[in-house]
Amino acid sequence: MQYNFKKTRLQDCMETNKEHINLLKTMVENKLNRKPISPSDFEISASSIFKHTKEYISPKTLMRLWGYVNEPTVPRSTTLNILARYLNHRDFNSFIEYLKNDNEEESKFIASDFIRSEKLDKYAKIELRWNPNRRCVIIHIGNSQFEIIDSENSKLKVGDKFKCSNFVQNEPLYIFDLETANNQQIDNYVIGCKSGLSSVKLI
Repeated sequence: MQYNFKKTRLQDCMETNKEHINLLKTMVENKLNRKPISPSDFEISASSIFKHTKEYISPKTLMRLWGYVNEPTVPRSTTLNILARYLNHRDFNSFIEYLKNDNEEESKFIASDFIRSEKLDKYAKIELRWNPNRRCVIIHIGNSQFEIIDSENSKLKVGDKFKCSNFVQNEPLYIFDLETANNQQIDNYVIGCKSGLSSVKLI
């Protein structure tokens, strides 16, 4: 019987790195502030990765890696390296070393106020506050999209629209697909990047 050493070695490597690859994907989703679930999501993700790294991964490659298309494949090291660089690591091996050396807890319970967009009724209103003395009131207009209806001391203005999955007190707020009232498009934006949101509440 012919023994395919190369194929077996790749399979073993895949099994060894499977957990690391899953963590890589999760952290990429966190930075993208989205879990890709449609072709357009993968196109947006590929664009964001290219904008940050100046290196291109095709949407179809991302679809295969995320299991959106039924084409089992061993991820190329080039793909994993680019995704690692998207997370500000030198390459995938450096990302693995970071995971091994990271002494912080990877998981924790969220004790602060927490709102999930998918659980909100349409037209639900949320008041957000963050330092220094920033305040916004937003309204849910459906499908995790929000419009700003009141703004104080913030670069975000009334009429701006964006998408967001979660609102967590004491954590930064990552929003995407920001469309300003004057029709300017911004892929990603972070609110309260230093100290997070000081207040999150339904009103």
